[in-house]
Amino acid sequence: MNSYQFTINKKLSTIKVGENKFKFKIDKTTGGATTINITQDKIEDVIYSVFDNSEYLDLVRIITNIKGTQQVPKIFLKGRGGSGNMLVDSTGCGFVDTTDMVISDVEISVTKKKMGMELCLNDLVNTTFEVHISSGARNESLDIEDALLAYFTQVLRKNIQNYVFADSTHGILNKILNRTTPPPITPTATSNLGILMELFEALPDDWKNSTEASPIIFISPKLMTGVRSEIITSSAPITSSIEVVNNRFNLPLTNALVVATPYLTGTSAVAGIQNYLFLGTDLESDFEDTRIWYSNDEETIRFSAHLYLGTAVADIRAFATYVKTDTQTDTHNNV
Repeated sequence: MNSYQFTINKKLSTIKVGENKFKFKIDKTTGGATTINITQDKIEDVIYSVFDNSEYLDLVRIITNIKGTQQVPKIFLKGRGGSGNMLVDSTGCGFVDTTDMVISDVEISVTKKKMGMELCLNDLVNTTFEVHISSGARNESLDIEDALLAYFTQVLRKNIQNYVFADSTHGILNKILNRTTPPPITPTATSNLGILMELFEALPDDWKNSTEASPIIFISPKLMTGVRSEIITSSAPITSSIEVVNNRFNLPLTNALVVATPYLTGTSAVAGIQNYLFLGTDLESDFEDTRIWYSNDEETIRFSAHLYLGTAVADIRAFATYVKTDTQTDTHNNV
């Protein structure tokens, strides 16, 4: 097992500033040094935790150990009529079920992406991070190695989320928005919630009604602001009872989850199902390309990792989108 060890020419420690909140501290008066020793299994824990617990990555299907370009199968039933996901009708005593199971491949290609960060020691003084420790467990102190890895995890998670959702080439939302068919819908609704309902209704029936599909609507912060205003001012019981938690809520009268994301700009929204949003990564090879070291000249802690990442969207033509251009007349409430 590999071990990363380096010495920092400052005394580092963590101080508790809340129930589960810690802050870095640099002792500049007594001098001294801090030896950092991080093992390979800790690095593996960091990388895995990025995918296990995230604000947005829980909305995509994560497939590990993708090598190069691979196919992810989408399975459905195709009937004798040649279209749709149907079964063959019964034709009496001589009925023979000729329905075929069809596997349609969705391609995921992973590419090595370099994730690096540089952390100046002086910046640590103002850095506060939060760790969640169960009641009764050790919560009065935190090893500096654990603290640094917790900080690196936060930055890595943010970088990967940006890649998955915002990257101009590989980002899931950009892939959906940049396609030409079908064109974005032009809602007739005059309210923000009405727009979201029309987006939902534009989805295929089997997505809307299936007990196994998980419909989702991503909306921009600007659209979410309008939705909140409608919720606050509405006298309708269904609308006023909507509960928004962590910028998420369930669209009334549907099984769709609405998520406000900073990866959409202006007044825009994307509707589809979570089942067909994929993130592929080659985790088996990642650990060999990860290192942490200290730059004595710059007094910086540096972290470098090579992650193999790729995204794909299945049935991209069935996703519904809404984008209000700047030249459009704003006829919607609170947008």
